[in-house]
Amino acid sequence: MRQHHFNSRGFTLLELLVVVVIVGIVAAIGGSWVSGYVENSKKVAAENG
Repeated sequence: MRQHHFNSRGFTLLELLVVVVIVGIVAAIGGSWVSGYVENSKKVAAENG
């Protein structure tokens, strides 16, 4: 019985998909946080200005 040894250095499609999903979730959370921060800064600037 022959064993196949794969010497691959790339990523599988599943690994790339998992990374894309995680990056998307982090971007969505970060984007909403930044948006809230900008809106709050605008309110503070308007009150002070």
